[in-house]
Amino acid sequence: MAHDLRKPLEIVQGHTEGVLDGGKQHADRPEFQLLIRNINVSQYMSEKCAEYRQLCEQQNVQYEGEISIDPDRLIALDPDRISRLLDNVTTNAIRYTLEAEFGLRWDKQIGSSF
Repeated sequence: MAHDLRKPLEIVQGHTEGVLDGGKQHADRPEFQLLIRNINVSQYMSEKCAEYRQLCEQQNVQYEGEISIDPDRLIALDPDRISRLLDNVTTNAIRYTLEAEFGLRWDKQIGSSF
């Protein structure tokens, strides 16, 4: 069984290293810029959750979103870059889920769990 798992894990590790190397090369380019600004994270995540809820409805996937963040909390980030990251992770999770439900929870540590 260990051999059966080792090869797939080596493949995943190789892909991960390639992605990280490519991301570093991309970030080192002069045209790569982060446009950091303060955003209301609760409002931002409420809007993202509404998008994901609609996407789940279109895919016949049950969606459960929970936001437990101070409604006045501001955080400095590049909302477009974060949006791309969240969209990519979320759409892949919805697309490849084996079950017909998907959840996203944001809490006070400004973290998420899937």
